[in-house]
Amino acid sequence: MLKLNGNVIGMKEQKYVLTKDTAIYNTIGTIKLDDKFIIVRSEEATFDINGNILNLKTSSLVDVKRNKMKDSMRVFYYKNDKLIGIRNISENKPADSFEFHYLRKGLLDYYRSFDVNGGVDYKMTYVYKGKKVFTIRKKDKGNFAIAMIKLKYKEDRISEWEYYDKEFRNTETRRFSYKENKDGNFDESYAVVDGNGTLRGGMTLLKDPSGNILEQSVVDSGRTVTAYFQYQYDTHQNKIKEKIYLGLEQANVENRYTYDTHDNWTRKEIFTNDVLTAIVTRSYNYGE
Repeated sequence: MLKLNGNVIGMKEQKYVLTKDTAIYNTIGTIKLDDKFIIVRSEEATFDINGNILNLKTSSLVDVKRNKMKDSMRVFYYKNDKLIGIRNISENKPADSFEFHYLRKGLLDYYRSFDVNGGVDYKMTYVYKGKKVFTIRKKDKGNFAIAMIKLKYKEDRISEWEYYDKEFRNTETRRFSYKENKDGNFDESYAVVDGNGTLRGGMTLLKDPSGNILEQSVVDSGRTVTAYFQYQYDTHQNKIKEKIYLGLEQANVENRYTYDTHDNWTRKEIFTNDVLTAIVTRSYNYGE
């Protein structure tokens, strides 16, 4: 779900990508969207007075030569401020949909996914102890379990995440670790092992005391870093810059943001290997 500040009742987002060679730009806000750019995606969303998204319309470029866009829409339904349904529409035709059911305490009990014909595709169920979810099951259209996740906790944090297949074999386990470092920041990490206990990969996070992610690393089974992310924030805790290093693709991506007076971002400039390659703009309608 979109997390926005202020009484937003409408939003429009457009993404442009570079189609011709252009100079390297370093100052945000000075780049004009001229004929060097082509729009590849446009999204429009509306919200209710509680900030719940009501619908999201998307147009995506599928044929550059003919400038053909594909339209889709997602409609959201609520009851007592709880999401109870999502309906997807593609090219003015019904697509898949979802319905959500809750326990009396407001916790999600289960949700079902339906195919384009209205038949059940799969069902996800949740089992709790207190307010913590301990078991998640995925069931097929015949209501038979085909996958299961078991969660373990330590000091109110997830310590282990076990995945089981339809034969109830433990095929993957994620083990989590948390600690505070000398700078007052927090290190969070998890390692992924298969059913034989062999390391398959993992991820580490460095967070500041406010919970903002400062650094993120993804490693493979050989402990080689395959992706690295670095984030910077302004005094309002808004993310103003993120750098992405993709080791396998040898690509360095940097995203730069600007914000409006409500601390919602209005422009994101995407640089790949120091060259501007895309721009995403957002505009908002605010209620009183």
